[in-house]
Amino acid sequence: MVTTAATRVPKAKGAIVRPMVEWFGGACGEAALGELALELTPDVRREISPDAPALGILPAGWYSESLASQLAEAIVRHAMPQHTEAVVIRQLGTRIIDRTLGRLSRAAVEWLATPATVAAAAPIFWRMYHDSGQVQGRVEGSSIVAISRDWAPHSGAWCRVVGSACVRVLQLARCRDPRVWVHKCSGGRGECSMVFRWSATELPPV
Repeated sequence: MVTTAATRVPKAKGAIVRPMVEWFGGACGEAALGELALELTPDVRREISPDAPALGILPAGWYSESLASQLAEAIVRHAMPQHTEAVVIRQLGTRIIDRTLGRLSRAAVEWLATPATVAAAAPIFWRMYHDSGQVQGRVEGSSIVAISRDWAPHSGAWCRVVGSACVRVLQLARCRDPRVWVHKCSGGRGECSMVFRWSATELPPV
C-alpha cells in the first residue's frame, strides 16, 4: 500500500520514549507497568511488549507520537499522588535528556552551549527525535521563545514533558534556575509555544 500524508503515522524516536517508562518503573514499581499498558488504546498497545523490560521500547526504534503522548499522560496520572504533577514532568524531562546525551555530547553542552546556540540548534535536535513538525527558537533577553508547528496530535502532558527536557538542556548549559515561564499547547491543532526563562548564566566548569 502506498503511504500518503493522510495515512502516514507520525513517529517519535524510542530514545525519548523509553526513559519515561524507565522512570515510571523505578518510581512506581515494575508491576505498575502492566496497568500502564492497559490504559493505552488498542492501536498503540500493539507497538509495545507489556511483559518486556520498559514495555519493549527500544531507544533506536521509532514509535507513534500517539504512543509517546498516551504514555506521558498515563504516567503523570499514575504517578500522583506519590508525586506532584510538576515533579513528575520535571523528572521525565530530566531523564530523557540524561539518557539521550552521551558522555561527549553532555560535556559539549556543559562547556560550549549558550542560550543562543541552544535556540539555534532546536530545529536540528527536533528532527533527530520527531519525524513530524518543526521548531524554531529565538533568544529575547534572558528568555527563549520556542514555537512548534505542524506537530502531530499530542496530549498536554507530552507537550509539557518536551518542554521539561528543554529546561534540562538549559540547566546543563549553565543557565541558573531555568524554567518554563509560559506554555500554550494546541494539541497539534495549531502552534504550540513556550517561553523559557532563567536568572543568570554561569561560567563553564573549571
